[in-house]
Amino acid sequence: MPSPSRVNENAASTVAGRLRRRRPLTERERAAKAERVAAYEERCEALKNGTFKGVVELAAESETEHARQRVVAEMANAVYGQRLTRFIGQRPGVDPCRLLVVIGNWKRTNGIVDHVAPTT
Repeated sequence: MPSPSRVNENAASTVAGRLRRRRPLTERERAAKAERVAAYEERCEALKNGTFKGVVELAAESETEHARQRVVAEMANAVYGQRLTRFIGQRPGVDPCRLLVVIGNWKRTNGIVDHVAPTT
């Protein structure tokens, strides 16, 4: 809280700040502002349409894509890829994250070890 002796001084500086004119925006600042406004309007429109994806949805999509890539890499393995592909079969509607868990269990059951941490 300001000291009582500076109350008038603070009020005057606040009023002066309001009366001061802002410097005009540069072309770069105008372009950045227009970009921010366009992004905001796009998010608002997506919210109205129900198609907005927040951080959680984007993270889930990223995780699913990463799992899909890992599943494809496991099925393409030169050593056990064919056996794994026969075990999994054609399952187009399966969640890749769940399939990755199944693959991990299958590998452990079949004694396939990717790497083992050294024990000391």
